[in-house]
Amino acid sequence: MTRRVKSTINLGAADDYADDRLELGIRAATLDAENIAVDLVSKPGTGRVYQRRGTTHRASAPGESPALDTGALRNSIRSEVVRTATGFVGKVIA
Repeated sequence: MTRRVKSTINLGAADDYADDRLELGIRAATLDAENIAVDLVSKPGTGRVYQRRGTTHRASAPGESPALDTGALRNSIRSEVVRTATGFVGKVIA
């Protein structure tokens, strides 16, 4: 006995679903990268110690991420995901 099965796929809805899932993944990866950047600039430096306006500071050593000083760089780090004509782009900005 042979049965015929008819199946219909809404390609527009499938494409929208795939885009939504892709955007969620890009957002998660971009947020992870933002958190890593914040962690990197939250570490104290291991470079030379110097005085500036009566306050002692420690610089970052060559090859290190910037040493924490005022916290302005750390506080400026943010991320965004934008949709382009060809997909999604995740950016970490400071």
